[in-house]
Amino acid sequence: MKVLIGEGEGSREFHLTPRIRRIISDINKRKFKPPSQKDLAKKIKKECHKTGLDTTHSYPRMVYFNSQHRLLYIANPKCGSTSFKKFLLRIGGSELNYTDMENVHEEKEHPELMSLWDEPEEFQKKALAEYYSVTFVRHPFVRLVSGYRNKIIRNLGGGYIRIVQNIIENNYGSEARKAWKPWHSYRPSFEQFVDHLLEHQNVQDNHHFAPYVDQIALCSTRFNLIAPLETAEEHIEQLKREVPSLEKFEFPASRIEDGKDLFSSEELTALAFANLTIEHKLALDNFYFKEKLLLGYTGVDSDNFPFLSLSNCLTRDCSDDPDT
Repeated sequence: MKVLIGEGEGSREFHLTPRIRRIISDINKRKFKPPSQKDLAKKIKKECHKTGLDTTHSYPRMVYFNSQHRLLYIANPKCGSTSFKKFLLRIGGSELNYTDMENVHEEKEHPELMSLWDEPEEFQKKALAEYYSVTFVRHPFVRLVSGYRNKIIRNLGGGYIRIVQNIIENNYGSEARKAWKPWHSYRPSFEQFVDHLLEHQNVQDNHHFAPYVDQIALCSTRFNLIAPLETAEEHIEQLKREVPSLEKFEFPASRIEDGKDLFSSEELTALAFANLTIEHKLALDNFYFKEKLLLGYTGVDSDNFPFLSLSNCLTRDCSDDPDT
C-alpha cells in the first residue's frame, strides 16, 4: 500500500507494508502508554507549580456542558473533538445516526451543543466547580500531522488558503502564488508546512496547530479526566463508570473504524517525521515543550520517541511483505 506525504516539492511516497504497519502498531502500544489519572494529575500539578504556569488564572477556550448528566467537555481540536461533540449531541437528545451528524462544530445548527460561555457567569462558576469535567489530549506531533491532513490537504478553505499561498510564495515566488488556485491539486509538503508553522505567527496562533496546554487551561482548570487519545477506549469506559447515566449511550466510531481513513494519524506521523530534518524535529520539540513537560509525551531527544525507530526502515527498502 502506498502513501504520499504532501503533494508539493519534497513530498515522498512510502510503501506502507503490512510489516511497517505492525511496527507502528507495536510502537503505539509500547510507547504511548499513559500514566494513571492519579499520577498524571500529580505530574501536571507539580510541573505547573514548578514553572509558574499556575500563577495566572485562565479559562479554557471552548467548553460545552450537559446539565442532565452534569458533564463538562473542554474541547481540544484534533484530539477527538468531532466524536465527542457527536456524543454530546446524542446525550442531549439528538436522534440522528452518528454518520448523519454534520457540521458539528457549528453550534447554531445544533441546539443540543451548549457552550458554557453563553451562560450567566454564576452558572459558569458552578459548572466549572461541580460538573464532571473531561478533556482529551494527544501527542502534539500526531495532532500536528492530523491538523495538516485535515486543514491543508483535505479541506482547504478560509484562512488556510492564505497559509498555502504564503508557502507557495516562500518556495516558488510571487508569480506562482498568483497562478495557483485552491481547486488546483498542489498542496504543500509536510516539510514546507512545518517550515511555515515555525516561522509565521498566523499559523502558530491557529488552534488546530498551536500548542494546546494553554488552550485547555491545563494548569488552572479542575479536571476529573484528562484522557490521552492514544488509549481513548479505556477512558470512554472510565467516563461511563464515573458518570453512570452515560452508560447506555454508545460512543461514535473512529474514522478508521468507519472506513473513512485508510491510515491512522499515528501511521502518517511515523512516515512524515521520517522525512523531517533533525533541525525540524528539535524546533518542533521546543514549540510543544509544555505538552512534553506537563503530559509526559516524549520528544526527539528521548530514546522512547515513538517515531525515530521507523526512520531507518522508511528510508531504505523494508518491503519484506508484499504491498496490499
